[in-house]
Amino acid sequence: MSLPNYKFELKDPRRDKTSIFFLFYFQGQKFKYGTSQIIYPELWDKERQRPTNKKTLIAEWSKQVPDIKTDLENIANRLANICTKTTEYFSLTERAGAKINLEDLRTTLDQRFKEEKKPKAEPKKMQQPPYISEIISKQVKGMINGTVFITHPKSKRGQKFSPATVDLYRSFEKVYNEFEQEYGQRRIDEISREYEKDLFQFFEDKKYAPNQKGKLITRLKAIIHDYLNTQRGKTYAVEKEGKRPVLSTSDLFHISKELDEISKPKVKTQAVALYSEEIKKIVRLDLSQKPYLNRTRDVFLAGYYTALRYSDFHRLDPSKHVKGDQIVIKAQKTKKQTRIDISKELKAILDQYPQGFPKITSQEIGRNIKEICKLAGIKEKIEIDDRGQIVEMEKWQLITTHTARRSGATNMYENGIPLLEIMQITGHTKLDILQEYLIPRTTKSQKMNSKVLMRQKNIIQAGLLMIEDNQLFTI
Repeated sequence: MSLPNYKFELKDPRRDKTSIFFLFYFQGQKFKYGTSQIIYPELWDKERQRPTNKKTLIAEWSKQVPDIKTDLENIANRLANICTKTTEYFSLTERAGAKINLEDLRTTLDQRFKEEKKPKAEPKKMQQPPYISEIISKQVKGMINGTVFITHPKSKRGQKFSPATVDLYRSFEKVYNEFEQEYGQRRIDEISREYEKDLFQFFEDKKYAPNQKGKLITRLKAIIHDYLNTQRGKTYAVEKEGKRPVLSTSDLFHISKELDEISKPKVKTQAVALYSEEIKKIVRLDLSQKPYLNRTRDVFLAGYYTALRYSDFHRLDPSKHVKGDQIVIKAQKTKKQTRIDISKELKAILDQYPQGFPKITSQEIGRNIKEICKLAGIKEKIEIDDRGQIVEMEKWQLITTHTARRSGATNMYENGIPLLEIMQITGHTKLDILQEYLIPRTTKSQKMNSKVLMRQKNIIQAGLLMIEDNQLFTI
C-alpha cells in the first residue's frame, strides 16, 4: 500500500498569525487535522510547506521576537512528528491486516499530540488589553504629577516634562476623548487601517489644519510607543515564566508596526506674519460681546509686543516679571533670562491682568486667533503647496499661536531695530536662522538688503562672546 501525499496548509495567510493544518487524501476521502501550531505567514515556506529556514529572515524577526528561532524549530518538529506518527499508523494497520479507518487515525494523533482536557473548577475571565484612552490618561497624569519622565532624546532622558509640554498633552487628551465619543473606544490591539481612517475623518470633521493633524499624530505615537517600550519588559518576564501575558511579544510587535503605518499629513506649513496695519485691525475690533475672544486677543498681543514664545508670553505676570520699565523673564525652554522694554501698548494690556493672564492653552489661542483675524477682515489670498498642489487660502486660516512671536520679530525689523537687538530679545545666536524667521513685506524698499545683512552678520559674529555673556540661545 502506498502512503498518501502529506500536505501542510495555513488556515488564513492574510491574518497576522494563523494556524497550520495537516491534510491528505486517502481512497477518495479527505483527512484534515489541526496541528495546534500557530505561525506568522511571513515565516512560512509555501514551497517546502514548513517554517522558513532562511537565516537572514529569522535574524530580522529575532530583533522583535527574541524566541522566534526556537518557536520555528518547535513547529517544524511537531509537523515532522505528525507525519511520522501517521506513517506509523498506516504501517502497523497494514501489517495487522486491518482496514484503514481515518477516525482511528485522528484518535491516535489526538492521544499523541493533544493534551488531555482537565475540568476547571471555575473559568477565569480573560484580561483585556487596555483602551488607548486609558493609556493616554495614565501618561498625562504621570506627566502632571512628575512620575512619568522624558525618554527621548537621550540627552533629556529622565527629566520631567515642562509645564508647556504638559499643557500640550492635556489638550491632546481632550481632543482624543472627543474622537472616542464619536467613533467609539478602541483597545491598543485595535490599531489598524480602519482606525487610521476614522481618526483622519474626525480630523476632517473638526477642520484641523494639516500641521495640527501632524502634531496630534506625533503625540499619539509618542504615548503609545512609550507604553509599548515599558510593556515589552513586563511581557518578556511573564512569557519567560511560561505564562500567557495580556499582550504577547508578537502582539506588541504587530501593534508597533501598525502604529508606524499611520502617516502624518505631508504638507509644508506656510509661515506668515501679521503686519502693523493688521495688528491695528485686531486691536480696534469690538469683542465686548465675546469675552473669551477678548482674553485671547490680549494674550496674543502680549506675544506680539514681546516676541516671546507661547511658553513664556502666556504666563506673563506683572507681579513677578515687571521690573521698572522692563519685563524680566526666564525662558521656560532654555532657562535663560530675557529683558524686554515695555511699550505703552503692552503696559495697557498688563495693567488689566495684575495677577497674570487667565489660563488659556496654545490650542485655544490657535483656534480663537483665527476667528479674531477673520472677524478683523484679514483675508488676503495666499498660495500654499499642499502635497504638490497649489492651494489658495485666506491669511486668517494660517494664523497660529506662534505667529505672535514671528510677527513681533518681523515688525521690529521693519521698524528699523538693529538685528543684534532683535536677537537679544528673541534669543537667536545665528543671523541665518533669524533671517529665515523674519517675514518682511516683499516691496522693493522693504526687502532685506544683502550688503546690510552681511555687514551686520560680520558685526554679530565678531561679538559672539558678548552675546554668550548676555545668555543668548538658539530656538
